[in-house]
Amino acid sequence: QPDLVVLDLELFQIKEMELISLLRLDWLTRTIPIIIVTNLASQSKLATTNLDYDASLVKPYSLQELERVICSLLPIPGCELSVSVF
Repeated sequence: QPDLVVLDLELFQIKEMELISLLRLDWLTRTIPIIIVTNLASQSKLATTNLDYDASLVKPYSLQELERVICSLLPIPGCELSVSVF
């Protein structure tokens, strides 16, 4: 069972949107955090959807941004310390 799901999402790809719904409906996966990665054009469209995700990133994103989002979603010991250094 994964601790986190990261989806590179293009809003015209219905399969990824269905995947999010399926993950949220299944009792084994409904609490797994989901991060959506989109381009800038898709980010504005993402705001108008009812997708149930926990965080989003816009491409291109930095390693520090990715780490900050992951640390905010998962209880990783020492994670806050490494994020504050950047």
